[in-house]
Amino acid sequence: IATARRKVVDTLDASSQVDPRGGGEAARAINEKVRTGEPPREFAGLVHSLYGMHEYPGYLEARFAPPPEHEDRLRRLRDQLDAKRAEVDEALKNVETRRQLLQSYPARHATDILLKEPREIVDQELASALRSGGPLPQELVTEEAPGVFSFQLLDHTLCQLLVQESSAFLDWSREQQEAGVPGSEFLQTGICVVDHLGKAGEHVLNSIFELVMQPLSARLFAETGGASLDYRYGYIIGYGNEAERSKDRSIVRQGFISHIDDSEVTLNVCLRNPKHFTGGRLLLQHLRGSPKEGQMEKALDLKLGRAVMHRGVHMHEVEGVTSGQRQV
Repeated sequence: IATARRKVVDTLDASSQVDPRGGGEAARAINEKVRTGEPPREFAGLVHSLYGMHEYPGYLEARFAPPPEHEDRLRRLRDQLDAKRAEVDEALKNVETRRQLLQSYPARHATDILLKEPREIVDQELASALRSGGPLPQELVTEEAPGVFSFQLLDHTLCQLLVQESSAFLDWSREQQEAGVPGSEFLQTGICVVDHLGKAGEHVLNSIFELVMQPLSARLFAETGGASLDYRYGYIIGYGNEAERSKDRSIVRQGFISHIDDSEVTLNVCLRNPKHFTGGRLLLQHLRGSPKEGQMEKALDLKLGRAVMHRGVHMHEVEGVTSGQRQV
């Protein structure tokens, strides 16, 4: 679950690096950008113009540009905004089409999940301790490394339901795409976006976010934005070796290269019993920008239903899975 979106920061040069542990182009597409060396003139100009419009009454008529260039610069700004408006209009149409398609998804375990009260979704002892406002016992929340915490979050039955539902959803998504159903081209087929599972997915994410992530982040990461989280995004992804990926299309990676996340706070939850896979440890590598950035800090073995929580700028890597399937 990634909350409170943050800008993406490159960690590798896409023109020269490939993930040796698996993931390939999918990992590179997420984690890297091609560096052209060209300054972002259009982006900088738009940000500057919008800031001026927000801060200064009459900005466009007055200090926006020198008199000889004023009208031409205003026309250029109008054209840029028109182009962005067209992109937004297209995205809105696509998202509406996808939403209509998602309403037809026949969820398998929605009733089982929706019957659970929010306090039954997450670990009740942890939720109770957070509600009390008192100190958190170390047996509930363990600091695995500086700024990295682990705790039991989901029961084993719910983990199993989520894995089964995500697999069914990905199969359904591919069926829609193969049939050419409008809106299916905007569905993920490698990862399962939890909100796309309908009310059941929303119920799980909202319960985790409101009962655990918000209050716990306010305690652990208050000085770095954790006290003001207002957005959550969750997905389920599968890892496995080449043999697993060839027989199960919900398994899309073997491992994942060192990276940071597009989040203020990241929460990883293991949904598959580690007895069913080997490898796949979470490799912690210190904060981005710190003197030890990228150096090996600690390797964490995952536990079923247990969460690992850290700042989005804490560098980490997924060790390659050598056998079985790892879902988080």
